Amino acid sequence: MKKKLAAAATALVAALLVTSCAQPQAATSNATDFPTKPMNMVISFAAGGSTDVGARLIAKGLEDKLGKPVVVENKAGAGGQVGNSALVAAKGDGYTVGTVSLAGTLLSYLDPDRGASYKGDSFTPVALYVQDPQVFVVSPDSPYKSLEELVTAAKAAPGKLRVATSGVATQDHVAKVLFEEMSGAQFAPVHFSEGAAPAATAFLGKNVEILITNVGDVKEMVANNQARVLGVASAERNDFLPDAPTFKEQGFDFELASSRGFVVPAGTPDDVVAKISDAIGDIMDDEETIQKLRDMNLTPAFLGHTEFKTLWDETENSFSSVLERVKADL
Repeated sequence: MKKKLAAAATALVAALLVTSCAQPQAATSNATDFPTKPMNMVISFAAGGSTDVGARLIAKGLEDKLGKPVVVENKAGAGGQVGNSALVAAKGDGYTVGTVSLAGTLLSYLDPDRGASYKGDSFTPVALYVQDPQVFVVSPDSPYKSLEELVTAAKAAPGKLRVATSGVATQDHVAKVLFEEMSGAQFAPVHFSEGAAPAATAFLGKNVEILITNVGDVKEMVANNQARVLGVASAERNDFLPDAPTFKEQGFDFELASSRGFVVPAGTPDDVVAKISDAIGDIMDDEETIQKLRDMNLTPAFLGHTEFKTLWDETENSFSSVLERVKADL
């Protein structure tokens, strides 16, 4: 199962343009006895959300695999920025592990207006465990049955069709701008700074024609015939939406997902990073864990520390190239 998950996740890595970012070489140590005391896990979002419940599942697995308690602490705020700041301030010894939603973390330090106290090389990626692909959805009674029909209509009336996102300079917003540049279409953005929930409410109330969000957020809408998916931004069809075509199937080479994983502060010894990463890999090889993640509407996708670092760098490069255009798209 782990090999299958790694192959699925690696497909996204290959889809992005590569410009690797330099990262200081971590120190080495003897990790044979690690850990010798309880570990801490900083979750950068509120308790009860999908990031929290998924991370807590992995935390329990780490306790079982490494033989020491993992004390979980939620440090929510500023789209993950509060928790990220707390993590990078911790000692780089492996005893403090943090969660990241990759897009949010990248955008927080790439945008100087956010005033983040960290940058990319403040983190050492440990493991990816979930990728929730982006989707473009319309109402079931929408006249648009495919991405091609949507693009044709948008080109005929530039800036008329309204698209709901979870806020300015979020991954949903990045997806809009990247797709516009790829397709030549132009949509009218409607940003909801409070997040995905109010964007979905506006869509369900038919105040916008299109919603850009993630698979996990629309699975129930589709099941209840409240939404029709025009495209899933993944290499292959998603198990939660097997009838929904990918962008690639429709001629658009577009892949983007909400990538969730674990990091430690920069400077953490390589062998300690590898030990934690391997433990998470073993957890992700467990069918019961996989099913629990699926029950949370999360799409499991494991990458070890090396592959996660590659994904991190490639996504950072892709986002860097489009950030100014995203910020101007109000």
